[in-house]
Amino acid sequence: NATTYYKVVIAQSGIGCGSATSEVTTVKVVPAANITITASDMTLCTGNVATLTATISNGTGITTYQWQNSTDGISFSDINGETNTSLTTPVLTATTYYRLRIRQAGVGCGEVTSSTLTLNVTAIPTSDAGADQSQCINVFTMVANTPLVGIGTWTIVNGTASIDNPNSPTTNVTVTSSTAILRWTIRVNATCEEFDDILLNVADPLSIISQPIDLEECIDGDRMISVNTAGGTGFQTYQWQRSTDDNTWENIKDANNVNYTPVSTNAGTTYYRVIITPTGAGCVTATSGSGRVRIFEKATVTVIANDETVCTGGSTRISATVANGVGTNTYQWQSSIDGVSFTDISAANGIIFNTPALTSTTYYRLAVTQSASGCGTVTSPTSTITIVADPIADAGSDKNQCDATFNMTANTPSVGTGTWTVVSGSATIQNPNMPNTEVIVTSPTATLRWTIQVNSTCSNTDDVVLNIAQPLMLSAQPNDIKECISGTLPLVASVIGGSGTLTYQWQSSADNSTWTDVSGANGMSFTPPSDMAGTTYYRLIIRSSAKGCSEIMTNFSKVEIIAKPVVQVSANTTTVCDGGGVELQATLNGGVDCTVQWQNSTNGGAVWNDIPGATGNTYKTESLNQTTKYRVTLLCAGNGCCN
Repeated sequence: NATTYYKVVIAQSGIGCGSATSEVTTVKVVPAANITITASDMTLCTGNVATLTATISNGTGITTYQWQNSTDGISFSDINGETNTSLTTPVLTATTYYRLRIRQAGVGCGEVTSSTLTLNVTAIPTSDAGADQSQCINVFTMVANTPLVGIGTWTIVNGTASIDNPNSPTTNVTVTSSTAILRWTIRVNATCEEFDDILLNVADPLSIISQPIDLEECIDGDRMISVNTAGGTGFQTYQWQRSTDDNTWENIKDANNVNYTPVSTNAGTTYYRVIITPTGAGCVTATSGSGRVRIFEKATVTVIANDETVCTGGSTRISATVANGVGTNTYQWQSSIDGVSFTDISAANGIIFNTPALTSTTYYRLAVTQSASGCGTVTSPTSTITIVADPIADAGSDKNQCDATFNMTANTPSVGTGTWTVVSGSATIQNPNMPNTEVIVTSPTATLRWTIQVNSTCSNTDDVVLNIAQPLMLSAQPNDIKECISGTLPLVASVIGGSGTLTYQWQSSADNSTWTDVSGANGMSFTPPSDMAGTTYYRLIIRSSAKGCSEIMTNFSKVEIIAKPVVQVSANTTTVCDGGGVELQATLNGGVDCTVQWQNSTNGGAVWNDIPGATGNTYKTESLNQTTKYRVTLLCAGNGCCN
């Protein structure tokens, strides 16, 4: 780092030349360039940007700039267009590393790279001040979340309170007003912070403002006793207690609600109270006063009537007796068509009731109301009068299938019992009383009978014929086809046996190995396409919808489509001397079952004549003494070939 001056002295040896001295040249050596970025490593929230500025000291010559970035701090890439001393980053969503590389034109200066600047990117902080709190003391313990990044701070939004440690998420707060709202703010920097508020409520002490009342009821009564409270906070737990003397108390198992239904299975007197414990901090337990509950015996009703089955149009008599209870009895007979919803019967207010003529099953019961307090109405058991119409038996439709095991489809009796029996043929019935039982038929056909019987005078029958069909078999296979393009010969198959609905599906294969369904080819016959020459194999799959009738498949048929016939004629010569002969050759391409017929014409083709016996591919003419034309006609028997 110094300045040095230089000159050169030149001396020549020639006579009289002497010496010469150059002008002085100054050489100044400066320190290498140094880059300083006016920012240090920093933490930003997702979506922020940063501005970086660099200053260059020392070095010399023209300076060029290139900012670079990296996602790992190791591999850096040039940032397109960022060639100034300052850089504003794009919106950042992940930690990114930046540096500046400069190049100076001064001799020996070369390229210099700044130190790396790290921009740590963190998610926008989530602030959670915790759930609102309500308690009977004014000192609250906060339960805010601990910042993953940045600093958390408590502030008072509303009310009056003192905060022990404003930066602690679990600090204690003393509230001096009835309520206060505090805010928990997590701050990363001036542009990145989040807050959440919490309500702190100082509740009044718990008090009971409505006590349990006295009750009187009969056995099986279900009236409840309850209390109402004021003050306190949080979840309240209840424990009901009982006493036989209103002095010594015991807890009642599972009696933990604000309401309680006293046990009323036995007559007697019991006292009840409840202990209420609030969960709010500082809220003390309260005990209610006692309520007296007296349980009385209640009346019993016995109906002297058995369930009965009556034919359509019949009637019957029902009676009842009443025992126990107290007070004056009033009676009301009730009826129902479903055994659930009962309605009062007009003028049926005695201990005995005669039914009207019945056409459907009806349910009866007697409601007895006693005038004694708390006893209410007692209902007798239900008496069912079942009305039976003649049953209808349905054995199902006749069945025809290839399998000997039949699944029956008779109707389920709405009343009475159903029974299968064999009328003709031989068969084994798995469960004679099941409508959908299995039946194994061991003869070609069998007739079964389904009988529904209610009683000795009420039954009905229906028969069903079960037939075992012959297996599905092919009676005719489709033939091979050889025809010309545009031929229309069909493939035809026929079947015997089977049952139910038959479905057909023709399939094709190019190699007699891999088969695919032919779209729309769903009949016993199928005309294969013949629009281009080639060989295709076809087969037919036949399926039966009847049980046990498995599908069958025809043999494959080979279908060869041949090009339309074309014939060309050639000769070993077309010019001969008088009396000479010519050997002609016919070349045939395409066609099916074609025969050759040579023809000649001596009048220039105006009239053509068949040459007897000339039906081969080659023909040697007779001795010629005049100009003669020859041609070949083809007669092709193949379908679609034409002549």
